[in-house]
Amino acid sequence: EAQRFLVLINSDLRDAMYEYIITPVMDLVEGIRCGFMAEAWDGLVAGLCFEGVVGLGTVGRVYFAEAMMLVYMAIVMYVFWRMAIDNVNLENRKKQEAKKQAANQANQQ
Repeated sequence: EAQRFLVLINSDLRDAMYEYIITPVMDLVEGIRCGFMAEAWDGLVAGLCFEGVVGLGTVGRVYFAEAMMLVYMAIVMYVFWRMAIDNVNLENRKKQEAKKQAANQANQQ
């Protein structure tokens, strides 16, 4: 009895596997053609090589423009710093001169 069920399960399972898995997959594989690959490859080459070079050139120009703006900003910042430090130094000199004059006046009296 068990041997009969093993044969039945084997044949039914094999038939179901061929009907629902192997045959549909084989139909799909036989229907595949590689014609789309040439178009996709051309698009890949165009995108990576030709358009990529243009993109890298644009990135280079943007980096150069950014560097020029940073140089300009550094010069402007230096001018403002120089004006501020000169004002601080001038104020310190005035305070020192005022102290010296006060000391001289105190010595003269």
